[in-house]
Amino acid sequence: MAVDEDFFALRAPRQEERARLEAIFRADSALERARGLRLLVVQLLAAFAFPVWLIALWPSRFSPGFRDAALGAWGAGLLVVLLALAHEARCRHRRARGMATLPRAVLKSPSAACASGPEAES
Repeated sequence: MAVDEDFFALRAPRQEERARLEAIFRADSALERARGLRLLVVQLLAAFAFPVWLIALWPSRFSPGFRDAALGAWGAGLLVVLLALAHEARCRHRRARGMATLPRAVLKSPSAACASGPEAES
């Protein structure tokens, strides 16, 4: 059975570790949302690049004001992409800091998680 690289198993945490685990799971969820936002913004920017490309091909068919507005909007979209990248990096860093606070005994490798018996899961 193949195991995903992002898979990890946890032993039953002690009470003081639960708060840290909850924070890590919240940070992981925030990271997934940030990735989705970044992908959406990049796709929207790519879709908006097509009209800008048309304006660049036939500049005489569009008014200078429209060309400036289109390029300004594309530049604003690029700024939003950069902000989304920064937000994703911040979420990734927050998750990594949380993972670093857990003791090594809490995290198991996927092969060790699959090798333990059913009594270890309770």
